[in-house]
Amino acid sequence: MVVGRGLCGSSVGMLSTAIPVYQAEMSIPSIRGRLVSLYQWAITWGILLAFWGSYGFRNVEGDASWRIPLGLQAIPAAMLMIWMSFLPYSPRWLVDHYRTSEAHAVLAYLRANGSLTDVLVIEELHEIMMAVKLERDTSMHGYGELVKKPIRRRLIIGIGIQLLQQLTGINIIMYYAPVFFQWLSFTVNDEPFVAQGVVGIVNMLATIPTIIWVDKWGRRPIIILGSALCGLFMILFAVSIATESIDFNRVHLDDVEASKSLSHNLRNLALASIYLFIASFAFSWGVMGWLLPSEIFPMHMRSKANSITAASNWILNFALDFATPFTLCNYPSAIIIVVGGIMVVSAVMLYLIFPETKNRSLEDMELLFTGSLLAFRKPKVIEMGSQYSDRSLSYPKL
Repeated sequence: MVVGRGLCGSSVGMLSTAIPVYQAEMSIPSIRGRLVSLYQWAITWGILLAFWGSYGFRNVEGDASWRIPLGLQAIPAAMLMIWMSFLPYSPRWLVDHYRTSEAHAVLAYLRANGSLTDVLVIEELHEIMMAVKLERDTSMHGYGELVKKPIRRRLIIGIGIQLLQQLTGINIIMYYAPVFFQWLSFTVNDEPFVAQGVVGIVNMLATIPTIIWVDKWGRRPIIILGSALCGLFMILFAVSIATESIDFNRVHLDDVEASKSLSHNLRNLALASIYLFIASFAFSWGVMGWLLPSEIFPMHMRSKANSITAASNWILNFALDFATPFTLCNYPSAIIIVVGGIMVVSAVMLYLIFPETKNRSLEDMELLFTGSLLAFRKPKVIEMGSQYSDRSLSYPKL
């Protein structure tokens, strides 16, 4: 069991690094946000099916009640393995590995129904070639380069985005939702599990608006608003349970005692806060936690940098999951207020330092993350830089 879970966890970690990067490199700037957002939407479907699948097998006798849901995870994994074997390498990866003709063919297939002479295909290929040549001329490829300028700033931001996604407190709710609902007096039959299943539905549905409009609204408004709302609803949840304590040391859910002192209004406030928090997370941090790190790094360091940012996400995930039962048993409202406060502060910080990456090519990120730290100065910098580079283009032969 331990070995199997370890292999499963490490595989998920590798996929969480590779898939957003692959999606970002295969897309054009105008739909990149939408395409990478589908990764998070697929995750929400997985969570939804896991919640309701576990609910469906709850009355199966013996070990089958948990073995079957665990075993069913192999089906989408096998589907992904088979499907990926038919997909091409990304054009940027191919150019970086001296396979330019293959990159040309892939771009033609993706952008122009296979036409190798399409002007936009040729322009994009040359743009990628220019970026790769510049990186080869000026850069090294080791992990040590991540801590040097100019990539260091992007690495700090990328790690910060992943850490903040965990610090929203999402897994406090996701992992312990049945305990919260049982404690909030959902004590009839299977009501706590039904309420948790509704969490999965809300999570999936609230991701859809971002998929549709992320490339129109931009990244900054979504993540800033989402941070503020996540913080607000977490604080409201903490206030609603401020006079209570929950025993998370119970082995069985039936042993969790329902609160006897919470008023009807406070219970409703707590319940509404949970669902509104899930919706706020889903349309903002759920998507942005994977989208933003996948698009800010240069080609030659993108895989390495994203492996570091994704690892930071899972490491903090483990640490928070390990500490959550103790902190909720002893300081339930305090810890929730802390993560809510972190979100409110992060909204301000992101407004100040994170530039808008909407409709920018992956090759534009070098200009976007140089110069002033203040995000609202970036549009002028990027336009000036683009005008300058357009005048001096000379396409290399690789």
